Amino acid sequence: MPAELGPESAAEVYAKLLAAVSVMDIVLLGMGEDGHTASLTLHGFGGAA
Repeated sequence: MPAELGPESAAEVYAKLLAAVSVMDIVLLGMGEDGHTASLTLHGFGGAA
């Protein structure tokens, strides 16, 4: 999103861009106890990271 357009104009440009996309893939990531997403830990894989 071009920041120099200001929030209202940039939102309009972005809305038009999204409307032109027929399919959108979305990924939802969780956050682990250590504050990281998709982190590999020794405890999560039986000691093998």
